[in-house]
Amino acid sequence: IARKLEAVNDIKEPLKSNLLNGKWELLYTTSQSLLQTKRPKFLRPNGKIYQAINIDTLRAQNIETWPFFNQATANLVPLNSKRVAVKFDYFRIAGLV
Repeated sequence: IARKLEAVNDIKEPLKSNLLNGKWELLYTTSQSLLQTKRPKFLRPNGKIYQAINIDTLRAQNIETWPFFNQATANLVPLNSKRVAVKFDYFRIAGLV
């Protein structure tokens, strides 16, 4: 599905577009690390998950809501004008650590 959406995208260089900036609700992901599929169900995210993206600073943040309010912040390293490598460098667990 993602490849089909990318194929019809009018913005050919998304990393140069300010349209990518903002806080986005994550509606779909295959990322097991984000969904915490190896944890017991009661320890998995049960609320909305957001991604905040700032192309100007090349930073992104994953934000979990209920019940633990975990966060992970990453550097975005451009691989080309369409793709980035994501390198997480800061984690916040239960809004505390």
